[in-house]
Amino acid sequence: LSPHLDDAILSCAGRILRHVARGERVVLLTVFSHADPNDAAGWAARRREDERAAAHLGAEPRWLGMPDAPFRDPAYADFDFDVLSGPHAPGDAQWRERLNARLHDELATLRPTTLYAPLGVGDHVDHRLVFEAAAGLHPRPLGYEDHPYALVPHAVRRRLDALGLVTDDPPPPPSPAAYLEALMAAPYVQRYLPPGPARERCFARLRAWPAAPRRHRVHAELEPLDPAAAALAEAAIWAYESQAPGLYATPERYRALVRAHAERLGSPAPRVERYWLDATPP
Repeated sequence: LSPHLDDAILSCAGRILRHVARGERVVLLTVFSHADPNDAAGWAARRREDERAAAHLGAEPRWLGMPDAPFRDPAYADFDFDVLSGPHAPGDAQWRERLNARLHDELATLRPTTLYAPLGVGDHVDHRLVFEAAAGLHPRPLGYEDHPYALVPHAVRRRLDALGLVTDDPPPPPSPAAYLEALMAAPYVQRYLPPGPARERCFARLRAWPAAPRRHRVHAELEPLDPAAAALAEAAIWAYESQAPGLYATPERYRALVRAHAERLGSPAPRVERYWLDATPP
């Protein structure tokens, strides 16, 4: 499940390649695939990017056609207001019902043996909506770490704490200050949330570290990519020509970010993805 026209490949390219190599069908089901009705050509171009990116990996794109946050509720007009870390807008209650119904029908048709859903790292409201829907529609979906958000140190820990998830290896105590310092250096923040009042409002919310009651134990699966797979993943990611520069700045910066993330996960691979499985017995 991909919230937007890029999230699944940004986050899961290596795991997609693994399934395709086994001869398995991989469907990238994008939920919020249509948006600004005044820019139909632009969004058609983005879906063509999705097709090209999927072709690099041998996956099949499929689109639900729902509008992303700024185009379904005026509360999401500003990037800093509610889109990141804030509560759902009141109007999202009806959209949640529509999303659940649409996903139920799609999954009944596709009958996936494995379902991957965004964990919601980075707290984007669309990612959170898809995560919440998946949890109610599949017995044990695998949660993937959303890129590029998960490449920010401490971001995954923040999301796990917000969900009340307990890991096998308890991480060090949270550091909101270190998280915000790392967040300021992220290319997507520098591009879409430059210094100014909007950033200050957003960061003011993020200084409060979430703490939910501990509910489930989860364990991680790592997907290290060898150099050939990492090169394929990179080619697929940069097929999103309208999006990748704003998220990663340059291919060199992208490679540095994913290498640093792999090192934090204890791997020498050029790229590592991490997936979370609910370890609580059904």
